Amino acid sequence: MATFPSPPHLTDPTQPEVHRGPVAGTAARPPRPRLVSASEGAALLDVSSARFARLARGGCFSPAEFRISPLHIVTWWYPTTELRLFADRESRLLSGPIPEGLRRALRQGEDWRPRRWRARRTAELVRRTRDPWRRAAVFAAVLEPPLLLRRVPEPRERALLRRLRPALADPPPPGFRPRAFQELLTAVEPDEARWYVRGLDLALREARARPAAGPRLRAGQRPGP
Repeated sequence: MATFPSPPHLTDPTQPEVHRGPVAGTAARPPRPRLVSASEGAALLDVSSARFARLARGGCFSPAEFRISPLHIVTWWYPTTELRLFADRESRLLSGPIPEGLRRALRQGEDWRPRRWRARRTAELVRRTRDPWRRAAVFAAVLEPPLLLRRVPEPRERALLRRLRPALADPPPPGFRPRAFQELLTAVEPDEARWYVRGLDLALREARARPAAGPRLRAGQRPGP
């Protein structure tokens, strides 16, 4: 039966990593930006809350995180520096009629906030590691299980990716529907999913080409760190 090498240079993925700089296959985390809610963002841009919501749903700027209140309301939070840059570069969108293309997309129910958040979050996690197995686990984390099964048919590789799967977001509060939470984390649209599949394929190609740093996995053996 085919085997594949254990990923090299990995610490125990169940333990938090300490990032002090570009050592042990990791990169230093950038300073955390100041985040504001949608209502605070609207005040910062000097626009109505309704206009801010339309711009956000249309993908004009990216949320840095989402939070779920005890009442199960999803709120999106935005970096102030990026909102200010948007105001400087796209001031025409802060007043007057919304462009027809954006209005058409909003009428069709498009909401780019989850998609833009996934792109930001996965990019952030990929930048934190130089290990291709961990990078592959980031891309795998946002793919639907049937698609992941097709791209990674080897059960032991999928088990390893599950073990290395990063936390994309904080757990939801009790009672929040698991399906609704999973929808925030998962790339469903084909064009978005293709981007993550490409990242997964490239990371796996690099990971599989590396020499084994430890004993190879045998049939039935649980992947180790």
